[in-house]
Amino acid sequence: MSKDEIKTVKVKLLKDHQHGQMRYSEGMEIEVPEHDAEWLKNLKIAEDAKASVAAAKSVEEKSA
Repeated sequence: MSKDEIKTVKVKLLKDHQHGQMRYSEGMEIEVPEHDAEWLKNLKIAEDAKASVAAAKSVEEKSA
């Protein structure tokens, strides 16, 4: 990866969030730079999108 490339990750918002003039709703999945994803997760605003899919599958399995 060159120094100009920024690695991004997908996160799922746990609550509404505003970034600049953009508003994002709880439950939205957004792709953000890795360092922003860590910041959002540390503030309990977001979680890894993959983790939320795994949690949903776990709930489905328990209810079946």
